[in-house]
Amino acid sequence: MAGLRGRETTNDRGFTLVELLAALTLVGVLLTLVGSIFLWGYRHVGRTVDTFDLRTDGYTVLREITAGFDVSTSGRQAGLIAARSVQFTSDSSAKRLEYTWGVGAGSKTLAYVWAAPSGPLTREIEDLTPQIVLQNVEEFQVCLDDALIMLKVTQRNDRIPRRQTESTASIYPRNATPSNLNVPEC
Repeated sequence: MAGLRGRETTNDRGFTLVELLAALTLVGVLLTLVGSIFLWGYRHVGRTVDTFDLRTDGYTVLREITAGFDVSTSGRQAGLIAARSVQFTSDSSAKRLEYTWGVGAGSKTLAYVWAAPSGPLTREIEDLTPQIVLQNVEEFQVCLDDALIMLKVTQRNDRIPRRQTESTASIYPRNATPSNLNVPEC
């Protein structure tokens, strides 16, 4: 037994409890920082994509609306005969942009209607069922600035509170006269 007492028993192969706790704390702090950076980036990309999608949808609808107005030499654009008359009406419950093309019994009417406030923008063609072309519309504006018809659609982004996206377009109806153009001044 005397021989055993002279020998020191040390264990240099492991870590102490304090060293393990310090290492775990450091790893936890680093993971929290890295995780928050990735989460911020993910949310930021999501918001950017949502805004881009809304703006693209708005421009697509405005491009569709403007297609019926363009008067080329043949009188046709995007499969529609160019607008013969344009009318914009507005009241407290709805705004309606309507244009007519064709002559006499063969004339057709196309309308875009926005039910205020915050309703969808719908397309109505003659007696067909209205189709929703744009959701979450906060405002639909149409006005006449010199010879241009200005269109503006403001959409609400549901994923980002208090965030709106605006899309604008202008139309130059080549053969428009005050008699066939009933749009308010800007």
